Amino acid sequence: MEIIRKCQGCGKLADRCELIKITKSNKTGEVRINPGSKFMGRSLYICKNHECLKQVLKKKKIQKEFKIKTQEEMDFIAIELKEIIDSN
Repeated sequence: MEIIRKCQGCGKLADRCELIKITKSNKTGEVRINPGSKFMGRSLYICKNHECLKQVLKKKKIQKEFKIKTQEEMDFIAIELKEIIDSN
């Protein structure tokens, strides 16, 4: 069964498995990239390319969506996302 989600970088609709999922836990506030199905929380999706990542970082969508206040946490998330995109 296909689950369609929207990329927060380019706005393209794609199957969930074609996108990177970023989720902030409801319970702990922890932010994870491509978490397992039992990790519940607020999520956003981006395409697996550098242009969409640049747009999401430029517009600060991750910080706004998950209310991230420290630049250190945001830098860690950005590095992880870049590594995932580079490995594809």
